[in-house]
Amino acid sequence: AVVSTQSGHYGRGGKGDHGCLGHGDTESRSEPQQVQSLPFTVIIHVSAAFCHTSMVSSDGEVYMCGSGGRGQLGTGSTSDMLTPVGLDVTEHAKMACCGGDEQHPFTLILTADGVVLSTGDGENGKLGIGGKWSKKSLSFIGRSSFGDRSVANISAGVDHSLALTTDKLVYMWGLITAEDRHGVVRTRVENLPKQVEHPQLEDLVPTQIFAGNQFSAICGHSRQP
Repeated sequence: AVVSTQSGHYGRGGKGDHGCLGHGDTESRSEPQQVQSLPFTVIIHVSAAFCHTSMVSSDGEVYMCGSGGRGQLGTGSTSDMLTPVGLDVTEHAKMACCGGDEQHPFTLILTADGVVLSTGDGENGKLGIGGKWSKKSLSFIGRSSFGDRSVANISAGVDHSLALTTDKLVYMWGLITAEDRHGVVRTRVENLPKQVEHPQLEDLVPTQIFAGNQFSAICGHSRQP
């Protein structure tokens, strides 16, 4: 479990494999404990996957810890980090999302300017950079992939990712299993973000998105008054 308190303190408990708790060791904790290496940092967003964790501070800095075996920490190496390490993100970060599973982990980062970056395992194109390459450092997903739109929210699943633009369009990439317009379930790989189009979304104004393990959730309100 990973938590951020109202005062901006970050804590984590549970299995400590690969240093994913950020406490400087690989020991497990039965309950969340404050990470002492960031005592004066106000954390506004946290995310955790199988064995890595991301944190975003109030001043837009991104911190990562845990397993780095597939480059998911974005540090330029595959080394594990037992305590949070800051990333060299050129723009002010808004949020970071950890995704994937034990064998294929990855991370997405959203900047305050609506730009998306990715790093880690690229299986099934879930990094959104046009191929299945894995990366050890951050790669930009071009704004053109979102129709030159700014992104307002992101979510990293196990094999796919979602993004919500500022004008309320949903994009998806990675391994996708979904019904087409004719109700036929198909599985495909999208190496670049692709706008989600479905009859059930035509009357919906999306406000929240969530990418899980072989499913997605898109929440919002009706376009009708």
